[in-house]
Amino acid sequence: MTHLALARNAGWLVLGGLESRALPRYANWRDANPARRVFWRLHPSLAHKSPSARIGGTLAQVVSSTTQSLVMEVTVSALSLALMVLAAEPGATQPAIGASEQIQTVIDEVEKLCLKRTIYMIGRNKAQRLAELVRQTRPELVVECGTAIGYSGLWIARELKAARHGKLITIEINPQTAREAEANFRRAGLSDYVTVRLGDARKVVRDIPGPIDFVFIDCGYSNYYPVFCGLEKKLRPGAVVVADNVGLDSGGAMDNYLKLVRSSYQSQTEWFDVNLPWAKRDAMEVTRIVAGKR
Repeated sequence: MTHLALARNAGWLVLGGLESRALPRYANWRDANPARRVFWRLHPSLAHKSPSARIGGTLAQVVSSTTQSLVMEVTVSALSLALMVLAAEPGATQPAIGASEQIQTVIDEVEKLCLKRTIYMIGRNKAQRLAELVRQTRPELVVECGTAIGYSGLWIARELKAARHGKLITIEINPQTAREAEANFRRAGLSDYVTVRLGDARKVVRDIPGPIDFVFIDCGYSNYYPVFCGLEKKLRPGAVVVADNVGLDSGGAMDNYLKLVRSSYQSQTEWFDVNLPWAKRDAMEVTRIVAGKR
């Protein structure tokens, strides 16, 4: 029953008491008009009380209950209206967005910065494939050589967070970009899954304990071979190693690396349309470490 209907019923109770003296022809004053008959059906507990008792006692309870309900409804409505007004005001604080949306927002912002400042990154198409490989591998430990400002690391760490499993150690030689990457990981809410190590990847990898389940190499081309050699004995059987920029190395600086992984493990070259200012097409070498191959 609505609050308005309750109020009407209370009003009919008062009128019923006042009109009862003018309606002696009715054997039972409760039946004097249709509205009162409805009221008594809704409130049968009042049927056998005198008009004065009804008016003096129960009416106060009905009106009190009705008033409380009306006050509550008005209060809730007012609060709802206030929230709507605040949300509509310029500069108003918006509800917190979900973790996944926040990570994607940071990725989009970092991507724009890379394009604006010509910071070399893998691009969206390769990043999606990289994330897919991480998702399939479900690694406990990922090592990335070449952090820059964190673009590829964000894609990797997002998969680790989604799985609630794993850790990324990413290595960057430039202190300024390493700090910028750390800030991006914090903004994306991924700091619990990422450790940024500062230094030369060829040396830092020696101090990383195994076993390692996933490696992403995206540093100086001539460093691919020594970085891999520093990690090779720590790679778990079934580990995946992804090397970027395989399609851009026209000088052969990573030839020794490619010769090693292609001759010793299951390795294949995957090509992508990247459509970046510095390259239209590029490739990644995806190597799977098989026990007993070396």
